[in-house]
Amino acid sequence: MSHVDNATLTIRGADAADIRIIKTLAHAIWPDAYGRLQAEEKINYLLELFYTEEALARQMKEGQKFIVAELNGEPVGFASYSGPTKSGVFRIHKLYVHQAVQGKGLGRQLLDHIFTAIAPFHPTAVELGVYRKNPAIKFYENYGFRIDRSEDTDVGSGFVMTDYIMVKSL
Repeated sequence: MSHVDNATLTIRGADAADIRIIKTLAHAIWPDAYGRLQAEEKINYLLELFYTEEALARQMKEGQKFIVAELNGEPVGFASYSGPTKSGVFRIHKLYVHQAVQGKGLGRQLLDHIFTAIAPFHPTAVELGVYRKNPAIKFYENYGFRIDRSEDTDVGSGFVMTDYIMVKSL
């Protein structure tokens, strides 16, 4: 537990009981995060692909570990990660903070939480995908991630996710 602008920040593990919270946060955060970067149709399609209650439950069942950040008990962000692979690599799948509290260090604290959680597994690296035009690239670079490669993923209905895969070697 830490303090952000005199508010109490709690980052906790999330489970199936938190799926509705994560879905609500995603639907609140994505239009602001991607509205100037992606077409509304693509944002809506990806929200339906990744953030329905069924999709989130499936991701949890497939091994993604979710965490939720709360300020004074109010959910304001979330992240998910998985791993390790046989080569000791973990992957961050999601990391989102509500726009109302961005710039206050919550994203960094979510990353810190993940890195602390995976430390006992002696990871060799952590990787994540980030949209190539996303200003968050600088945030990840400041945390020690570097762009490793580009990756284009066909997600159906004529949409392609165009990401950089960023890696932080440990």
